[in-house]
Amino acid sequence: MIDEDKYMKAKVLAEDTDKHKPNRAPLLECLKKLKLQPDEVIYIISFKECSH
Repeated sequence: MIDEDKYMKAKVLAEDTDKHKPNRAPLLECLKKLKLQPDEVIYIISFKECSH
């Protein structure tokens, strides 16, 4: 079992907000827990390329 607290400074779980991705509520909750403002962070999204 991985000790996730060793690697993560904050966690936002499904029950922490009423809204879920792609809504920004979970991200804002994480910033709140980290005591950061949106202009102090970079958010990187990864996605799979779709082939048609």
